[in-house]
This record gives sequence, structure tokens and C-alpha cells, in this order.
Amino acid sequence: MRRIAFLLLAATLCPADPPAKRPGYFGAQLEDATVGGTAGVRLARVMPDTPAAAAGLLDGDVVVRFGEKEVPTAAALGAAIREAGAGAKVEVGILRDGERRSLPLTLGVHPQALLEEPDRSPGMFAVTVERDLSYALGDAAPHERHKLNLFLPAAEDPFPIVLWIHAGAWSYGDRAGETALAMRFAERGVGFAAMSYRLSSRVWNEPSAPKEGFRHPAHAEDCAMAFAWLRKRFPGSPLFLSGHSCGAHLAALLALDPRYLVAHGLGVGEIRGVIPIGGGYDLVKYHAILADGLDGEPGLGKEKADAHLKWIFGDTEADWVAASPTTYLKGSKVPMLVVAEREPSMVRYTRDFEDAVKALGITSIRFRYMEDRTHGQSSPLMSRKAPDPVRDEAIAFIRELSR
Repeated sequence: MRRIAFLLLAATLCPADPPAKRPGYFGAQLEDATVGGTAGVRLARVMPDTPAAAAGLLDGDVVVRFGEKEVPTAAALGAAIREAGAGAKVEVGILRDGERRSLPLTLGVHPQALLEEPDRSPGMFAVTVERDLSYALGDAAPHERHKLNLFLPAAEDPFPIVLWIHAGAWSYGDRAGETALAMRFAERGVGFAAMSYRLSSRVWNEPSAPKEGFRHPAHAEDCAMAFAWLRKRFPGSPLFLSGHSCGAHLAALLALDPRYLVAHGLGVGEIRGVIPIGGGYDLVKYHAILADGLDGEPGLGKEKADAHLKWIFGDTEADWVAASPTTYLKGSKVPMLVVAEREPSMVRYTRDFEDAVKALGITSIRFRYMEDRTHGQSSPLMSRKAPDPVRDEAIAFIRELSR
């Protein structure tokens, strides 16, 4: 499948609540296969230093049995691995070179689960977690996605809090996938609210998907309501906005178009700062690059790019302009740290935004171009327990503006 910038992290496999046991980790790319009339799961790639590799499994092996269960599809094998849990010892039945074999395997702990555990290093704060908090306010009809997970450091109150808006092309994703990143911020004294918001239909990307969904401005309205909920619960805390990919677009839009917060009796001055990461800020230009590609990056083609923006923002170019943060730049005073990844499209989106900022003489917005990461690597790198330049600069930015 072609990688298209901004269409990332299609969906999380993480549940909203922590499981009773850690899900098992296998360590191979899986694909459905049929060999000699037998349905199974081909190991397209066995990752090094994983349970699959330690068991002696090889690229091209076809798994037909996992423990006592037949596994005719990749989905069935994935479910069996998760159900067995980390540490489980099983016999794996495979087809290799036309022969049936059985190999013993011990499932590991998924690296993501390890990242979600607290960092006990010296100087880190203890973290308390509150999950599935409804942020619905006033007369708003509550939706199942009007919820957030809150990660709070055991630090002196009031501490800064960042509202994080997840990635997923406005059509995918969830707050549950942000747990590791949230822990990294909260351990360093910055509260973190990972929110979900109403999503658009995925039919532009998956023709068989349901057409039911939400269009702009629903996503931005949800972000504004979550921000207002935070302001109500934490009246003395400096509040920040951040997000990745489409979350970066929404964070910037909330800070630049005052209408969303005004609906809750708030001004954009309530936003102490914004950290958009890997976003697109002019949707007309975003559409053009998405359709045609850029500097070797493949595009989706005009038909799919049209469908993408129409299903999310509306049918006309005027709708796209109205949903673009760049449209509202004039007079902006909210500080921003705008981060771009290394793909040509990511650089172009950010350069265009920077050019518009400079043309208006705005000095409150600064830019950071990262050569060490692709669009898909930003969140994983920021979620590591090891130092990360983007995360650490974001936290320094928050601390600087919280004084």
C-alpha cells in the first residue's frame, strides 16, 4: 500500500482500558495464504530479535496452527496471539517447503505495552490516570467519542496541561493509542489530555465503509468543547494544544479561528501555546499535493483526493479555504511551535505556512524542520522513554510559556 503523507495510523489496536493481561507479541508481518488447499498465514517478514525469530520461524513460513487452534487467516492468528497473552508458551504448526513442522514459541510483551508503563528513572513524576471522562458540556448531545483520557503528574498545582488531538486523516484513530506519549509528558510534569472526537466516514479511502460520519466543523467543535471542559476543571492551569497530522491541523485551527472557543465563552487567549506536528494548514494546497504527489512522493490521484476533502470538509474549494488555519492567520498572537517531518509534502505544507506567517509579520510562531523522522515515525519516537528532540523541545516550549 502506498504511503501518503497525512493518511496515517489508520486505526489503533489498543483498547480504551488497560487489559487484564498484556497482549502477546509475535513479531512478524502477516498475510493470508493458501498452500496446497490449506488456508493459513504467511509470515511476510519475521522481525529480528522477536519471539517469532527466537522460535526459528522464517520469512515465507505459513502458520496453520497456534496451540490447539487452527488459524486460517491473519485475523485469526492475531486474535489468538492477543488472547494467549505475553509469556504464553505455545506450539506453532507451520508449512515450510511443503512439510509440516511444529516449533515451540514463547510470546513476548509488545513494545508499545512496555512504552505505556511508567518510567521509573530519577526525576520523573508519578502519574495518575483517569480514563473515559466525558467532556460533553451544556446542551451538546453527548456522543460516544466525546471522551478523553487524563494523565496527571504528581506535581505542584497548577501545572501545565496539553490537550492532544490524535492523527488519522479525520477518519481514523482514538485517544487510546496515545497512552505512551501521554506518560512521557506527564512524567515530566506536564498534564496530558488525550481526546477522541467525532470522525468522518472512511468511504473516501474504503469504498465499502459506511457513509455515516461527521464533516467539518464537527471535529473542531469537539476539540473546542474538550478544551473548555479542561478550562472548567483546571481553572488555574496553563492550557496548551498539540496534535499530529490532522490533529495538528485542528490544533492550529482552534488557535487561529476564534469562533470555536467563543461558542464556549472563551477567547483564543486562553490557549497558552500550540504545538502542531506534521500538519497541513492550507487545504487547497494540501489537496493539490495529495492528488499529484511531490518530488517523488506518489499522490492519490485527483478522484480520490477530491473524495477525501469532500467527505471531510465539503464539496467546494471555498469550503476547504474556510477550514484552513492559514485563512485566519492575520492578527494571530497565540505562540506556536510548528514541527515538520522530512517528507517533501510535510516540508512543503509547513514552508507554505511559514511563508504566510512571515508575509504577515507574525513573530509568535516559530518552525522546526526535522530530518530524523518520517511522518509515521513522529509519534513512536516521541513516545520512547529515551530523549527525543521534538518531545523535549515541546515540553521546554510549554514550560517557557507557563512561567
